[in-house]
Amino acid sequence: MNFENLIKKTRRELVQLARRFDIRARTTMRKHELIAALLDPEKAAAKPGAEPKPRPRPAPSAVEPAAKATTAPQPQAATSPMAQPRPVPAAPIPTLPRTYGDNRIVLLVRDPYWLFAYWEIQPDRVDAGRAHLGPAFDSARWVLRVYDITGIAFDGFNAHSFFDIDLVGSADNWYIEVPEDDHCYCADIGIRAGDGRFYVLARSNQVETPRARISDVVDEAWASRERESARIFAIAGGAGPLSASLGLREIMERRLRGMFASPGVSSFVGSGRR
Repeated sequence: MNFENLIKKTRRELVQLARRFDIRARTTMRKHELIAALLDPEKAAAKPGAEPKPRPRPAPSAVEPAAKATTAPQPQAATSPMAQPRPVPAAPIPTLPRTYGDNRIVLLVRDPYWLFAYWEIQPDRVDAGRAHLGPAFDSARWVLRVYDITGIAFDGFNAHSFFDIDLVGSADNWYIEVPEDDHCYCADIGIRAGDGRFYVLARSNQVETPRARISDVVDEAWASRERESARIFAIAGGAGPLSASLGLREIMERRLRGMFASPGVSSFVGSGRR
């Protein structure tokens, strides 16, 4: 038998041929498996109809070697450079710049009695202050001047009051304690000479501190509710049955009119059954 003869046969014919050679599990084999079994040298050497010779079993040993696990061949990794994933470099973490090249001061509110200011002043602005103050610049101090401008349109000279904070070192931010809550403030950062002259380097925005106490503004709507509650309490506790009934009916009628706003209801007095 050869492969060319076997491939021309049907599976049924191959099964019958495998029966003659006593090939086990022949009925469960596919066609190509039957051909492989029939082409096995040991099976092909057996005579048709002859009893298959039993294979000698090896003598048992003290330690049986573990059977080798048969695993399907693993597909090889692609070697094309296009298929290989390229490592993505980690993006640098962005950082905020220390300065922006501006001449400005920003004022923020922390609570009713504290503000926070930060600023940035360029060297050319400082040079302008040096030229303006002249020799007095050498003994001048950097200061924060805080203005109370509550209720006015501030023009730089009409503040209710102001106070100065002497800055130390190369500070570029400062916490400012203010004397009054519920007030409007703004601040200048500048150079104050020994003779009292003040050169403004930058002026801040205006801020308003919140109130540190309960508001003294009474809402009229809440006041009317309080009066009605007091009236109901007085009627229910001190008046006679008839006047109490009429007073409560009047209040409830007004409340119901506001809730339902029904055009078909003109009065609730006497509408109940007796």
